[in-house]
Amino acid sequence: MKRKLLYGLFSCILFLSMTVFVRANSALTNWNGTDAAGILTADEDCPIVVEHETLTFTLSDGGKTADRFAAEYTFHNPSDLQIEAELSFPFGGAPGYYRSEGPYDDTSLYHVFLNGEEITPQVRYTYIDYRQFDVEKDLKLLQDTYREDPFFHPDLSVYEYRLHFETDPDILDQGFYINARADLKNSPEQVRYLFDTDRGGYQTGTDGCRIMISLDEAVQDVMLYTFGEEVQLAWSYQTTEKEGKETDGSCQMEKVRQLTYEEFLREKQTEEEILPIDYYNAVTDYFNLEDTGKIFLPRLEYMEQRLMKWFRYTLTFAPGETLRNTVEAPSYPYIDAGYEDEVYGYRYLLSPASTWREFKGLQVNVVSGWEMLKSTPAGFEKTETGYTAVFDHLPEEELYFEMCRVADPKRKANSAVILILVILGFSLLLFLLLCFLVYKLLKFLFGKKQ
Repeated sequence: MKRKLLYGLFSCILFLSMTVFVRANSALTNWNGTDAAGILTADEDCPIVVEHETLTFTLSDGGKTADRFAAEYTFHNPSDLQIEAELSFPFGGAPGYYRSEGPYDDTSLYHVFLNGEEITPQVRYTYIDYRQFDVEKDLKLLQDTYREDPFFHPDLSVYEYRLHFETDPDILDQGFYINARADLKNSPEQVRYLFDTDRGGYQTGTDGCRIMISLDEAVQDVMLYTFGEEVQLAWSYQTTEKEGKETDGSCQMEKVRQLTYEEFLREKQTEEEILPIDYYNAVTDYFNLEDTGKIFLPRLEYMEQRLMKWFRYTLTFAPGETLRNTVEAPSYPYIDAGYEDEVYGYRYLLSPASTWREFKGLQVNVVSGWEMLKSTPAGFEKTETGYTAVFDHLPEEELYFEMCRVADPKRKANSAVILILVILGFSLLLFLLLCFLVYKLLKFLFGKKQ
C-alpha cells in the first residue's frame, strides 16, 4: 500500500511536470495595427484655416480588412490672395498580421476628393521609424533633392567585389559552419561595408571591428560592396563548434567594378512606383538609422518593409474661397486577442492638424454595432449608428478608442499565471514527498534503536 502511495505521488509529479511544458507555449495575443494621420502642410506661413473636420470611422465589426475612415476637411482662404497649398497625407503599410502572410497591396483602398470629385495625388515614400511618428521630423523627409549627408552623396565611389572562399569540406560535413573573419582597419568616415548575404555580421571591441561570414559550403562566392574606398582583406577561419578551432581556408578577392552611389541605388531599386529621389533618400536614412557603428551596413531587402507611403497634392484657393477636401483610407486596428471576445484599438494622430494656421472644430463619428470600451480624448456619446464626439477645438491628445462585441470582455486564462500555479503545486508536492521520506527514515532509524 505504501509503495502504491509513493508511486502515485511520483506519477502526479511527473504529470504536473509534463503540464508545465504543455502550458508554457502560449499563442501570440497582441498584434500591432497602423496609426492613421491627418492632412499636413509644410508651409508655416500658409494662411489657410480649417473651418471644420469631420472624421468618420466605418467599422466592419471584426472584419479588419473592411475597416476604413474618411477625413473630410472644410478649408477656407481668409486672405485676398490666390493661394496654392501643397498638402501631404501619410499612411503606413499593412500591419504585421497582413505582412506576415505575404505582400499586401492596399493602394486601391485610398482615395482623395476635392468638392466631391476624385483627384489623383502624387505617391511619395520616406523611410520612417515606426516606433513613433513625429510630424515635424517625418514631414521634412519628403524632399525633391538628394539628402545632404556627411558621408553618402551621389558621386560617392562604390566598389563591387567577388569573394571566392574555399574551406575544409570535412568540417562542414560534421554539421558545423566555418566563420571567415577579417579585421577592419578603416574608420567609418573612410569606408563602409555591405554584403549581399544574411550570413554576414560583425563584432566590435576595444581593438577595432571584425567582419564575419558563416560559410556552409566548401566552395562559396559572396558579393561585397565597399563605400568610399577600395579595400584588401586578410581572412582567417574558425569552426563554429563549442570549442572553435582554427582551420584552413582561402579567399580570392576580385574587384568586379566601380560605380557611384547613385548608380548603385538605381540598380538595386526594384519597386517602379517609388520615385528615384525617394528611394535614394530612404536608403540613405535607412543606412544611417539602422547601421550600428556605421561600418557594416544592413541589407536593402529589409528597408522596403519600413517605408511610409504618402499622398501629396496641391489645392488652389481663390481669395476668400472655401474648399471641401476628403481623404478615404483603410483603418488597421491594434488587436488584443487576450480576451474571450477580441478587443480592437484604433489610433488617429490629431497632432498633424497643428501645422495649420487655425483649426476650429472636429467631429468624430464611429459607425459600428460594437461597444466602445474607452476613448482618448473622452466625450463620445452613443447614437443610433454608433458613437459621436464633438470638439470646438483641436484636442491636445491623440485619438484612440477601443471596440468590442461585448461591453465587458473577459480576459482569457493567463497561461503565465497557470504556469506559476503549476510550478508552485509541483514544489509543494515535492516538499511533501521530501517530508514523507524524512519521516519514514526517522521512523526507521528510531524504530530500529528500540
